[in-house]
Amino acid sequence: MTDHIVLFGPHGVDVMGAARRLAEALALPLRSPDDFSDDEWAALGYDATAEIMAWAHGGAYIVYRLKLPMRLRAVEKLLAATERSVIVLPPDFVVKEDAADEAQLAALLATTPYVIHLTPSLDAAENARLLDADLAGFPDWSAVNAYWVRHPSNKRLAKHIVYTDGKTEAETRDDILALASQTPPADIILIGPKLTGKTTVGRLLADKLGLPQVSLDNVGNSYLAETDYDPAAAQQAWDASGVFGWLRWRRSYEAHMVERVLMDTHDAVIDFGGGHSVYEDEALFARVHQALAPYPNVFLILPSPDKDESIRQLARRFEADVASERQLQRLLVTHPSYGRLAAHTILTADQSPAAIQ
Repeated sequence: MTDHIVLFGPHGVDVMGAARRLAEALALPLRSPDDFSDDEWAALGYDATAEIMAWAHGGAYIVYRLKLPMRLRAVEKLLAATERSVIVLPPDFVVKEDAADEAQLAALLATTPYVIHLTPSLDAAENARLLDADLAGFPDWSAVNAYWVRHPSNKRLAKHIVYTDGKTEAETRDDILALASQTPPADIILIGPKLTGKTTVGRLLADKLGLPQVSLDNVGNSYLAETDYDPAAAQQAWDASGVFGWLRWRRSYEAHMVERVLMDTHDAVIDFGGGHSVYEDEALFARVHQALAPYPNVFLILPSPDKDESIRQLARRFEADVASERQLQRLLVTHPSYGRLAAHTILTADQSPAAIQ
């Protein structure tokens, strides 16, 4: 097997920064699973529908469990490359709760002499204190959703409203199909607050209709380069006024994202992020309204016709989402897999990536 150098470490350690400097110093290519194309992931067993359904029903931790076999195949693919490389494995590719999974990964790494663990401390509790994503600063999407549910923008933009309370995602899909106009344009657009199931239902619609699915949350930022968007200014808005201030600051950019994705996307199922259809400024609302005007299949997805009940249901979903994220982050920071798999351990506390090299 090729004499690769493999680096990994928990969240909060700049493993990629250290790896980049090491690769530059040794004149070696830098590789990670993030480099794989969509086709490569599909060949490894990635199933977008299964992942979206796992998110809907169990959150981040369940998605982590679902993708374990695929991640092992991804590591095998990286190590099989004949060109010597510096390889970065993200935490969820290294942490294995099951002994059998860890044994498979250990077997893959067994003939690689440079398997390096970067960690602030050898003490798991100390690492948790330093790095664990306890989500103390996690935005309160319950409050944001309450605002979005009550705001009139969504209903003003929608051509149809579908309520999901007591229904499965498949039943919601069928409700949408029953209402959808079959005349051109064929696109189906889903709007509504966060955690209403837009992406999940969108994936089921796309599968049923044989159309691509486009999530504006995933592709929207690609259009920011066409604007004067400034990440530093975005951070200042967040620091000064929290998530609501940040959302207000982003409104014009969100409107641009909507306009551009509709220009670029045809014959697809498009799901908007929660904020892409809510505008206080009438001029921005008018831009989005005009962009959506030619589309007969704009569906607002809400749990219930009762706003207060919708807000309660979405708040419960948010709490479950955060709990799953906390469970996963705690696992990825404190798990002993890192130390058991590594041939070498480097303590990174108070060191820069350059010093770690």
